[in-house]
Amino acid sequence: MNKRCGTPQYLAPEVLLGVYHYAIPAEMWSCGIVLVAMLCGELPWAEASSESSDWNLWLDKNPELESKTPWTKIDLETLAFIRKILHHKPSKRYNIEQILE
Repeated sequence: MNKRCGTPQYLAPEVLLGVYHYAIPAEMWSCGIVLVAMLCGELPWAEASSESSDWNLWLDKNPELESKTPWTKIDLETLAFIRKILHHKPSKRYNIEQILE
C-alpha cells in the first residue's frame, strides 16, 4: 500500500509519510493506539510525526515521557508491551502472534 487513509491520530508513521507499506503492521499500530485510548482514556499524540513533541519524546525514549499523560496512567510493564506494538519500524513491531503470546 502507499496511500494515506484514516484518522491521523491512529495512523502509523509509515502511513503518515505516504510511503509504500504493508497493511498488517500499520493495522497493528492502530490497534496499539486503540489500546492506549482504552487503558488511559486519551490518545498519546496528535500524530506520529516529527511535528509532534509527544511523538518525539516517545521516539527518543525520553525519560520525561513517563511523567506525562497518558503514560502516567499505566504501569511500566504495560508501557513496555505498548512500546513493542508502537515501534516506529514496522519490521520490529509486534505482530498478532507475538501479542497473543
